[in-house]
Amino acid sequence: MSITTGGIKVVLVDKNQMFVQAVEPLLSGLDGISVSGRGQNGDDAVFLCRVYQPHVLVIGTELEGPPLTLTLAMVHQYSPSTRVLVMATNSAAARVLETSSSQAWGYVSKESPLVELVESIRCAPLTGCRRIPNAPVLSSAPVAPHGGLISRREFQVLELIADGKSNTEIAQNLTISSGTAKRHVANLYAKLGVNSRVAAFGRGVSLGLLHSPGTDVREGVAPLIP
Repeated sequence: MSITTGGIKVVLVDKNQMFVQAVEPLLSGLDGISVSGRGQNGDDAVFLCRVYQPHVLVIGTELEGPPLTLTLAMVHQYSPSTRVLVMATNSAAARVLETSSSQAWGYVSKESPLVELVESIRCAPLTGCRRIPNAPVLSSAPVAPHGGLISRREFQVLELIADGKSNTEIAQNLTISSGTAKRHVANLYAKLGVNSRVAAFGRGVSLGLLHSPGTDVREGVAPLIP
């Protein structure tokens, strides 16, 4: 599923409707994210994903209706490209999820700052590895001074920096001008709070956006099951 000009489509499902109603306008107000629908039980999750085919389903663990494993299996059946991001109140609940469901892409604690949920939503459609609970989802998130988060294009630039590409090579790979590539790199540095390529790579690894050199699968990260 490609990300269109409409941005990342998200469906929110949680039994706590106050939580959902509070999070929805916050997400919808961010550049590149739109909330397509919201629900409060497993049946809602399946229906909304079938109708809207979202990039990301954000779902709680304590829902009425079918068991979570069955709900996620049905979501995968009707919307196979949807990445499932599970919200739980603690890591113990997430470990249960890890062993019981292979359909979830990642986990975010409800006790985490909102910025971690936002960054996970942004990363889910772009990365091919599951974020499972044994590894932190994000210890912190790349936040620019004005409060914006790393964009899809900046994520691509970060990956090319990790491959050792120069600004000219980045421009060639992304079919953009050298000046635009230089601007993207500068914006990325500002958002990551770094001032060099080496530091940007290290920051990307620490945030879970990149793998360490020579490592195909980090501890606590397994290949995404199609």
